[in-house]
Amino acid sequence: MPPVRLRHIHLPCSPSQGTFPSYQTAAALQELLRRRQLEYQDADSSSPSNSGLTPPHPTLISFTPQPTYTLGRRQAPTHTASSSPAPSSLSPAEISRLKAPLHVRLSSARSLPTQGLAPTGAEKNTDAHPHTEHVFHPSVLTSPRGGLATYHGPGQVVLWPVMVINSSTRALGHKHFTVRCYSRLLERTTISLLRRLFGLAGFTTDDPGVWVRTPPAPGSLGGGGHGNGDGEARKISALGIHLRRHVSSLGAALNLDMPTTRAVGSVAAAAAATTTMTTQRRGEAEADEEVNPWERFVACGLAGKGVTCVEEELLAAGGTGIPGLDSEVVARAWAEELAEGMGLGAQAVELVGRDEADELVAAARRDGYVDAARGDEL
Repeated sequence: MPPVRLRHIHLPCSPSQGTFPSYQTAAALQELLRRRQLEYQDADSSSPSNSGLTPPHPTLISFTPQPTYTLGRRQAPTHTASSSPAPSSLSPAEISRLKAPLHVRLSSARSLPTQGLAPTGAEKNTDAHPHTEHVFHPSVLTSPRGGLATYHGPGQVVLWPVMVINSSTRALGHKHFTVRCYSRLLERTTISLLRRLFGLAGFTTDDPGVWVRTPPAPGSLGGGGHGNGDGEARKISALGIHLRRHVSSLGAALNLDMPTTRAVGSVAAAAAATTTMTTQRRGEAEADEEVNPWERFVACGLAGKGVTCVEEELLAAGGTGIPGLDSEVVARAWAEELAEGMGLGAQAVELVGRDEADELVAAARRDGYVDAARGDEL
């Protein structure tokens, strides 16, 4: 069996131009690769003469999508046998709220991460960096993962490994994982990435994903939540997986430079709260929803929990932040950490060239996977 490589496909984007791949395009590519894994399993088990076939290598898809809300199985039931999609648990008004125009402010700079925090004592006003503003109409899609609604969009990098996590019939060339251990692998990969590139201390809780503690502001009383140390625990990376015959799809999403929220009841949130929703305050809330996608829903159904990003955590820790963080550079480092966790080593990562990636997307389109993914839109 030839050495196994972790192939890495990054779908390009241009933040300064406001162009990003659609979530459906990435989902179609993912399904193409997963079907190839499943077809190999079928061929390998159907006849001894097929034992010499070369299995597909595990592949990581990374991308930053157009603004998209996805609903988990608990919130959007799977389609029935009829031609009509099963109803979402969201009301038409809630769906319209998610689809309302979203103003996204994007840095025109492309910054590379450095080891640890950016230097302290420098100017922290990110307005000094060039920005452009773009208006999007978010998509709302159903998803096969568990859990409730979440958001994906600019300022984030989505990371989807497509791989066989376990097999009782053949060697995989990398470690085998149970479902729980595979989830932990993705979380540990993100934690290692945060420590390696940014000096941030991520941790896990009973809830899925990776969390960090935002240092309390000077003079504040700190925040609550799980984990060790002072400060408010906020989610920096979401996790959602789906398996079909031990072949994985979906994965993690890491917030790099995007709007954030504070926990309900935290000192920071309480400082801005009032006892009643006045007309002025209601207008402010509506304005927040125009620019902050998290303000339109309860992320992952975790009421009272905040969402943060790498940029904000670096600033809170006394650094200058890294506006315009290059998602592809972060994704490459994440791929190396994943390969280490799989027992392959960072040198096993193979970056798929742009031409081949384009050919794979075209194949997914020809095979109908893009059209099928569009059918998940509400």
